This record gives sequence, structure tokens and C-alpha cells, in this order.
Amino acid sequence: ADTLQREFDAQINVLKVMAASRAFDNGLDLYEFRDLAERSLTTQPNFTAITLNDLTGVRVASVPEDSHIGEQAKDILSHELTVATQQPSVGNVTQFPEEGPVFAVRVPIVRDSKIKGVISTTLKPSVLVALLQASRLSPEWISLVIDGNDRIVARAGDQGDFASQPGSLASEPARKAR
Repeated sequence: ADTLQREFDAQINVLKVMAASRAFDNGLDLYEFRDLAERSLTTQPNFTAITLNDLTGVRVASVPEDSHIGEQAKDILSHELTVATQQPSVGNVTQFPEEGPVFAVRVPIVRDSKIKGVISTTLKPSVLVALLQASRLSPEWISLVIDGNDRIVARAGDQGDFASQPGSLASEPARKAR
């Protein structure tokens, strides 16, 4: 659990630095955002994209650019949580046709105690699978990360791609082995 928390904290801290950038001092400057996001992506191999959403959750910019500009965030609950609390959040796993399963890490852009927007990245579950596999648990053990929607984000200790499947299926192979 500590390893996963450190990974989430590291991703959140990168986004906090971006959110504190002067690019957002006078509103949501899309040109400055794109420049900042392009530079950040080159140093963050686990980020699949960096997006900028307005307060309602509508995507106003993305690096790399995608076809979802003008659409509401797919995981709107984590966006709403970030806006309501003015605190970072980690979203539930979401299926994208182009990317497969991903989950969002979101950070508010706050100036003078007012939230101006939300900057997010998406991560593939394989990032967490690698951390679980590196934890050196007994080979007989199965490790899981399940999101708030009871969906598997990451699973290690056996074969198969379980990302975004219901967490209630997680114990099925163990039951069959009895």
C-alpha cells in the first residue's frame, strides 16, 4: 500500500507543480498549457496524456491532442470531487476505445482560494501492475487494486488482463482452485 501511495503522490506532485505554473495566473492560457504539458510528458513516461478541464468537467485542451476536446470528463466523479474539495483525487478505471483502460489523477488549479480549472493525467493500470509485481509477495498470492466502482485497476500474481473487470470476479480463480 505504501508503494502505491508513493506512486500516486509522485504523480500528484508533478501535476501540482504544473497547476502552480504562471501559465494559469491570468486564466487558463491554452498556449502556455500545451507548452508546459509537452515538456512534462517528456519527463513522465507513465503519463499517457495531460488534460485541462474547466470547472464543469469539459475538456478544453489535451496533450497529445485528441478527439475529446469539448466533451465532459468520462470519470466525472473524480473531477467533481477535485472541484468540490479543491484537493487532488485519483479516479476510477475508465475504458477508452483508443487507449484501453486508464485512470485519472487530478489536481485543482487554484488562485486566490478560487478554483480555476483542473489539470489531469491518465495512467495505464500496467503502472500499478509493475509496482505490485515488484513488491515480492509470495508467488501463491494474488495482489489487487480495486477502484471505488468495484473495478479491478491492477492485478498481479497470476496470468490475465483483468483491468476494468468487476472486482467481484477477483476471487473466482481462487475459488475454482479449491
